[in-house]
Amino acid sequence: MSNSVTFTGAPVITSFSPASGPAGTRVTVQGLNLAGTNQVTFGTATTTAFAVSSATQLSVTVPSGASSGPIQVRTPAGTAVSTTAYTIPAPVLTALSPASGPANIEVIITGTDLSDVTGVTFNGVAASFFFANSATSVSVYAPNGVTTGPVVVTTPGGPSNGLLFTAAPVLSSFSPTGGSPGTVVTLTGQNLTDATQVSFNGVAAASFTVVSATQLTATVPASASSGPIRVTTPGARAPAAIRSSSPRRC
Repeated sequence: MSNSVTFTGAPVITSFSPASGPAGTRVTVQGLNLAGTNQVTFGTATTTAFAVSSATQLSVTVPSGASSGPIQVRTPAGTAVSTTAYTIPAPVLTALSPASGPANIEVIITGTDLSDVTGVTFNGVAASFFFANSATSVSVYAPNGVTTGPVVVTTPGGPSNGLLFTAAPVLSSFSPTGGSPGTVVTLTGQNLTDATQVSFNGVAAASFTVVSATQLTATVPASASSGPIRVTTPGARAPAAIRSSSPRRC
């Protein structure tokens, strides 16, 4: 009588296809001794969402959080590491809708490779609320204090290109609070750089000067009456408004 055991060699990865793709991509791995696979790793993310077709082939879904790097296949006999890296592509943005507006407005971002978003920024300010609708669409709410600048989406593949978002002007105060025609009023707020018009209760200011992104001065027009002061900028969905007192006529 004789006893025999079956020796199974350590797994070997010889190739995989495709060579890149975001989370959710189905990848076919070719190699040797793959039948006992119990875990597959992409970069730093591990998954058990795979199917072994034979000792020489398995298919696996790239897990959420996967980063670019070698693919690893583990079996009881050892771990195989691919000689080439699997690439998680950086997202590419193609459109924002709308491309302008105030804080807390919902913006739909369109592009590619957006299924595993880890962050969205508006001119460097992180958005608190965002979610991926699909691999080509992300919904995000513009953060408080949003300013004009690029919107960038980050995934494990890296940061995207930036698309310009024009922040709506915001008025916080003005001084003096009343005055006769010809009075110069100083307005304070945010996103005032590109102001195209200042109006006093619907009447355009006689003139205005942009001092900075947070301040401008405007001259009360001859026919102004009590009501809101509004500042309009290009692309803003609505002009900023703040209530003024009745101008005092001298």
